[in-house]
Amino acid sequence: MGSPALARLPSLSPCLINTSRRNSISPLSIKIARQMDDTEMRSSDTTSAERGHHLLDVGRTLSLVHDSPARESRWAATMVPDFTWDRHGKYGTASEFARRLAVSGMDVCRFDAEGSGLAGACGRWPLVPWEAMAEEVCAVADWVAGRTAANARKVLIAVGIGGVPAVSAAARMRREGHRGAPEALVLIGADLVQSVRFVVTGMASVRAGEQLAPSRVFRSRERLEPRTELAALDIPVLCVRGAADPRFADPGADLTRFGAVTCVIQNCSDPFEEAVTTRDAASAIQRWIDDPQRSKSSTVLT
Repeated sequence: MGSPALARLPSLSPCLINTSRRNSISPLSIKIARQMDDTEMRSSDTTSAERGHHLLDVGRTLSLVHDSPARESRWAATMVPDFTWDRHGKYGTASEFARRLAVSGMDVCRFDAEGSGLAGACGRWPLVPWEAMAEEVCAVADWVAGRTAANARKVLIAVGIGGVPAVSAAARMRREGHRGAPEALVLIGADLVQSVRFVVTGMASVRAGEQLAPSRVFRSRERLEPRTELAALDIPVLCVRGAADPRFADPGADLTRFGAVTCVIQNCSDPFEEAVTTRDAASAIQRWIDDPQRSKSSTVLT
């Protein structure tokens, strides 16, 4: 089923997208949307229709789109959240990051995966959780591609462990010819570790006990080989990381061995942990995206 056409919003005004499988806006959806902070929804007096709330049949996610103020966007980005985190990210700076990219001429869609953020905390883990996450990425990326200019180029931007389903989704979309198939991939703080084993039985706590995940989530993760998939991708890849991130102290974690260009953000362990490092990360990604030679270099950018 095709996605309904959406009118472009005013400069940088985010558009809330509820992608639940329903045909109309429910009172609960409107209530939740009205509770969003003012940095994302500017007015508290307008109706849900006036504020751009749309229910779309593209999965079970809730998304927020930052439209570029440019008349015609050059890039359409789907931003994949970190595992168990929502569209705001661990430090709540993802909104500012997306706005900075939008100013540079890129439409950016942030989304809450099923079971996180506005998508609801009661989502059920599917039998094949990582494959389901990748399917969500494909669905959102296809929708984003369908609402932007035909000549807008597509990019996936994945945060943290969100890089695992993003790499799988990128490979699948390019293999199957999806309209949202990315022409570039950006990984932020993602080491894509593989051949990992988890000591987990029953339900395991994540994020210091804030959430619980069944052991099959970890068992399923053990068999994935995201670095191998990354090496097989035929698109440019940028890995953005903090200079003090201990995971990358081991040379074996360097993703340049798998075809990525690495950008190191100084004075941080996570590029999103401070406003200034968030700004630096957005600027570095913008420069790389606009560099036609990006696919021919494996040098570390700083």
